[in-house]
Amino acid sequence: PVPKSFCCPITHELMSDPVAAVDGNVYERDSIERWFRAGNQTSPMTGLPLPTLALTAEMALRRAIEEYMGMRPELVRPEAERRTYQEAAESLQAELLQKQARRAGALVGVKAKLLDFSTRLLSVR
Repeated sequence: PVPKSFCCPITHELMSDPVAAVDGNVYERDSIERWFRAGNQTSPMTGLPLPTLALTAEMALRRAIEEYMGMRPELVRPEAERRTYQEAAESLQAELLQKQARRAGALVGVKAKLLDFSTRLLSVR
């Protein structure tokens, strides 16, 4: 098994670009930046406010993870399998929103045609 300290506490997946936040915890860069972009200014681990959103690269940890994975090639997964549940959910949500937008656009078109038809029908009388 992979040591827990090599895994991001947000995604629970192996980190490839570990960074430390001012709360003292280490996260995968993409995960903590996504947390911040979502408007969060708190620690995902403690819920306490962070005085700054600055991140510090954890190069020693990164090298340790790379060295460990080099000795354990059976643990390396294809990139497609590395997608987190969050990424999969975001992808599905975007797809759903696109479908809803297309349907809403189609409904607006149908409503406009019905209104036009009703107007013409009333003017014939």
